[in-house]
Amino acid sequence: MISPFDPSGRRAGVTLFETMVSLAILSLILAVAATAVRPPSPRLQAEATLSELVRQAQEVRLRAIASGTTAVFDTDTLCDDAAKVRFYPDGSATGGPLCVADRTLTLRPLTGTLEPGS
Repeated sequence: MISPFDPSGRRAGVTLFETMVSLAILSLILAVAATAVRPPSPRLQAEATLSELVRQAQEVRLRAIASGTTAVFDTDTLCDDAAKVRFYPDGSATGGPLCVADRTLTLRPLTGTLEPGS
């Protein structure tokens, strides 16, 4: 007959706590592996591109304010090629709008900020 006790007098097997810790570690490993294999969705890629575009425009605007000269935001995401975005030393801007995928960013002339448009 097989005894549930080992020769040292302790019970053989694993506890519920050990099982739960093992399952938690395994699920973390699987979650990391699943996200590494799957590419980001097109929506997330478009959002990342929009965020980067807004960041770059803010840098150009700040450069125009700091230098006291007009700065041109040169990008290939203009909806209309004739409407280059220009930032002025007072923080205002002209030009736009900017298009990324199916989204449009409207340039607010007085504040020189880009906001989601219609």
